[in-house]
Amino acid sequence: MVDMIIAVKLKVARTIGNKLHGVPLPNVIAEFLQGPWQEVMKIVGLREGCEGKAWRAGVHVIDDLIWSVQPKRQLQEKQRLLALIPRLVCTLREGLTLICHEPDEVSRFIKQLEQIHILSMRPARGDDTGVDRTMVSKTVRDDILQDIARYADKQRAYQLDIADPVLLQSHYYQTVNDMALGTWVEFQDQRSSKRGRLAWKCDFTGEFTFMDRMYKVIADVRMRDLISLLERGSACVVNDIPLLDRAVDAVMNSMKHYSGRENGLAEALN
Repeated sequence: MVDMIIAVKLKVARTIGNKLHGVPLPNVIAEFLQGPWQEVMKIVGLREGCEGKAWRAGVHVIDDLIWSVQPKRQLQEKQRLLALIPRLVCTLREGLTLICHEPDEVSRFIKQLEQIHILSMRPARGDDTGVDRTMVSKTVRDDILQDIARYADKQRAYQLDIADPVLLQSHYYQTVNDMALGTWVEFQDQRSSKRGRLAWKCDFTGEFTFMDRMYKVIADVRMRDLISLLERGSACVVNDIPLLDRAVDAVMNSMKHYSGRENGLAEALN
């Protein structure tokens, strides 16, 4: 058993060391990978080995996290990042529950990561990639600027929402504002109902992303819209979720279904 523990520790250290070698990263990201996520990978390796599906998912998280904080100069890269973030953040949180990481520390890291992601989508001053800028499509440049402007608009709209006296008086304002990650909500329409767990809650734009057990997005809504759905009875908080969903085995299974490389994300890592 001791030999296995040593072997796993060496494997984890070597894997993360190789991933970080020669890659420029913000200190907070490098420290996270060499600290908390290294501990997560040790548990995964000890429980299921260093060749299984959970292990490969953990390594994919490392790749995706490193890629996600690199500057995004092309519209396609920005679109991939926006698709990746909810899955990545959710899986990071899931993994950190394995090591009982302090909730405040988890939230602090996620907020820092959100800020880094925002900066990664903004063009750096004096940036020169060696590309002839006269050859860059004006349409692409305009699309990138519009994408950044839309994000800024969402930020401003959210600031107005949280200061709206009518919204503040809603019975569900505090429920939504205090909604914890992992909370299950059932969404209903005239044809069907779907249950999703709160996987991502953006503190900058007030957007809520809900995913089902297969990590498919079933709802992506603003705070104002979620309050409205609750008021109309088109959504309700679900409290009868089995305890198994909070067990370690469920966390391991969730990590196995990590799908951050969908929609061509793997290509961006090459």
